[in-house]
Amino acid sequence: MSEITRLSYTAISTYLNCPRAFMYRYIKREPTILTGRLIAGRAYHHGVAFALSTKKSGNTVNIDEVTDIVSGAWQSYLVDKLVYNELGEPKIEAVDVDWGDDDPGKLKDSIIKLVKMYIKQILPELKPTAVEEKIKADIDGVPCIGYIDVMSELSDKTTLVIDHKLYKRSISDVDASKDLQMSIYATLLGKPIVCAFHQALLQKKLQVKKVLTERNNDDISWTTGLIKEVWKGIQSGIYPPNPTSWTCSEKSCSYFTTCRVLMED
Repeated sequence: MSEITRLSYTAISTYLNCPRAFMYRYIKREPTILTGRLIAGRAYHHGVAFALSTKKSGNTVNIDEVTDIVSGAWQSYLVDKLVYNELGEPKIEAVDVDWGDDDPGKLKDSIIKLVKMYIKQILPELKPTAVEEKIKADIDGVPCIGYIDVMSELSDKTTLVIDHKLYKRSISDVDASKDLQMSIYATLLGKPIVCAFHQALLQKKLQVKKVLTERNNDDISWTTGLIKEVWKGIQSGIYPPNPTSWTCSEKSCSYFTTCRVLMED
């Protein structure tokens, strides 16, 4: 059994979605399925992060070099078959890769195209001060960690936090305003932030889209309380299943069958 020593956005989100799934993933570290979309998201992040780091260092971004970086990352993730959603998360070995309705070759080509679009359309306007920044903080007695995709400073000295997403459809303004990941980043930083979702949209017509929102001190206070409650729940050692979760199905949850058998015993 594994001991939980810190929380991250993914851990908190997993626990809130289904405590039983949290137990299988973070406590028992049981193998699961690696999706093609998760591999695609990582490869996209890798390419964009390389381009941003190159610009941050004052060098010129070479498209061909970035393309090679994406291709190399894609192959590495296929070989390693490790399951995690963000840096710092437990790297559990996957039993298989589920591509769903995606053709692997076409999906890879789409990712490369989206990275090129990001470099052409978004990168020129950015002045990154940090890329893949590791943030650690004690949140009212709870050790927490996060890896922020990009940070920049606006003209009024406000911190801009950028998160890269690979989606089928754009996030709405309402969903962006209550996104938990950005609230946790503001809480880790201990100050209000402007938030930007830079979305790579895997649609019939590929596009990169930005959605802006913000987090204030009230959001930080509320999130602090949430983190404390989640920590208490984890420490209790009680992990009930959540059959009302949208992921509670054989198709969406790798632990579904095991969970059902356990509940029948």
